[in-house]
Amino acid sequence: MSTPEETMYQEVLVHIQRKENSRARDLLTRLIKINPNNPQYWLWMSAVTETVRERIFCLKEALRLDPHNEAAQRGLAMFGAIPVNPDLVVPFQHQKRRWESKLAKIEPQVEKLISIKSWRQLLPYAGAAVLVVALALVSIWGVRSILNAMPKPAQIDLGPTNTYAPTLTKAAEISLIPQGQPTPLWMLLKATYTPTPIYISTPHSSEAYTIALRAIGDGDLPKALTYIRQAIALEPKSADLYYLQGEIYRQQGNSGEALKSYNQALQLLNGFAPAYLGLARLAINSNPPKWKDAKDNLTKAIELDPNLKEAVLELVNLSLEQNDPQSALDQLNQSADQIKDSPLYYLARAQAELLLSQPEQAVEDARQANQMDITLLPAYRLLGEALMAANQPAEASKSLSVYLQFTPNDAEAWVWLGESYGAQQDEEDALKAFDKALSLDKNLFDAYLQRGRIYLERKDSDNASRDLSIAVRLNPKSFRANIDLGRAFMLQGIYGNAWKQFTTAEAYITSDAEKAEFLYLRGQSLDKLNKTDEAILDYRALLALPTASVQPDWAAFAIQRIADLLTNTPQPATLTLTPTPSVTSGSVTSTPRPSDTKWPTRTPKPGPSTRTPSPTPITLTITQTK
Repeated sequence: MSTPEETMYQEVLVHIQRKENSRARDLLTRLIKINPNNPQYWLWMSAVTETVRERIFCLKEALRLDPHNEAAQRGLAMFGAIPVNPDLVVPFQHQKRRWESKLAKIEPQVEKLISIKSWRQLLPYAGAAVLVVALALVSIWGVRSILNAMPKPAQIDLGPTNTYAPTLTKAAEISLIPQGQPTPLWMLLKATYTPTPIYISTPHSSEAYTIALRAIGDGDLPKALTYIRQAIALEPKSADLYYLQGEIYRQQGNSGEALKSYNQALQLLNGFAPAYLGLARLAINSNPPKWKDAKDNLTKAIELDPNLKEAVLELVNLSLEQNDPQSALDQLNQSADQIKDSPLYYLARAQAELLLSQPEQAVEDARQANQMDITLLPAYRLLGEALMAANQPAEASKSLSVYLQFTPNDAEAWVWLGESYGAQQDEEDALKAFDKALSLDKNLFDAYLQRGRIYLERKDSDNASRDLSIAVRLNPKSFRANIDLGRAFMLQGIYGNAWKQFTTAEAYITSDAEKAEFLYLRGQSLDKLNKTDEAILDYRALLALPTASVQPDWAAFAIQRIADLLTNTPQPATLTLTPTPSVTSGSVTSTPRPSDTKWPTRTPKPGPSTRTPSPTPITLTITQTK
């Protein structure tokens, strides 16, 4: 009987013969994960990949594993990746071209032309001769066209880099909206990842069980359910099979059947820890979530099996979901010995540290998670967010760009990318990122606010007032949105509306720096409305604030205007509003900054929106083997 690996390989060959490259590629990916040292797998993978770079990489792997592999050598030579080996060149006289075989079929007919005397009889054969010549010319011309269309050797990127992520020399060079499909991240691995076996209590040799696992790996849950039921029929006393059935139901959204399956597993084996993990996940996903039941079941699972990493990480995520990052960190520290070999451990640490306003530590842990598994996309997302909080926008844009190449529908990540470009004074790419975010979600407060602020700095008052008006409607209690909308009205010369908007912002002031900005701007609106006494009061209140809260040019302006108003000196016709720091309500911290600074240091929002849920697949955590 053939092994599952051999069966899968035979399926690959069938799909390749049928030209079903996508299916063959999926199966070969799994085979390479199972046995990365088989050169035939890499050779066939080179035949079904979609880009030249991927083909070269696969051929190089095949040649590395089998240095005498002639097919790999010919392929690499064809792509210009290695010099041509003269020993592998087929002599010209032995080369057989397609058009030559067609010529051989027609040749006997051409020979008859010699004996034909009538020109009427000659016509059909003359046509055949023309056809032969045409076939030869088309074939030769087609070969030359293909060769001319192939990439030149100097332009080919030979394989993966040694960095933790795809080579990114400059964030702006990465297309904001990816064209086509990016190179799969697993192609950049120096060593492949192998899956940790599913938690089981007894071994299973039935073919139904093997097919069920394969279907789970393919994401074909209906097929997996069919075969796991057959496996249960053969081994009705195996608790782990019922647990696996419950996981399939849970993934399908069938909570009722999942609950029955977990309970059946516990009836067979009361101390079966994964069943409690399954019950906890059902409690978390219920509406509303049953936090206490989830915590109790997770605690029970960990008591029964302290090495059940998924239960520990789920308990940590439960604390993060409830905005208790300190408890999450404590739980991670208590279980570090059991789970610190998993990238999800460092990912959860980074999430907690970001919520605790520890961006430097969050960057370090998110980077560690990324280096342990470069295919873990949530690590790129969290690293980008942490780098923004640590005021490293250039690095943040690199990480976020990688993430968005593979997850282009994450609107919030596009907002962060836009903020990172804005912090680098790259307003054009920032606007593109915000536009993309709003094309995905029309209710993104941060996107409207930040895009409106770019328009504000560009003196585009119409677009600024449009975006900032929407931002105020989405979050009417935002100091930043109200104050910036007032600035847009000032640019439009609508001073009464500006005064009203500044006054509205007063109710949401949270610091002396915000109060200084409010008084500085409202004083100018009153000044423009010829409310001299009220304007002087605002300017004086501004000067009475702590010095550290008032930007020097604001104070100088207030002193000058007080003197001018007291002497009835007219206000300048053109009023220049000093740029103020960008502060996203609820997502960044307002701090006094120089007047030419437009973009702030981010700090994360509290709540579930900052949490990147750890995956809960049926096949558990992956570890890297070399």
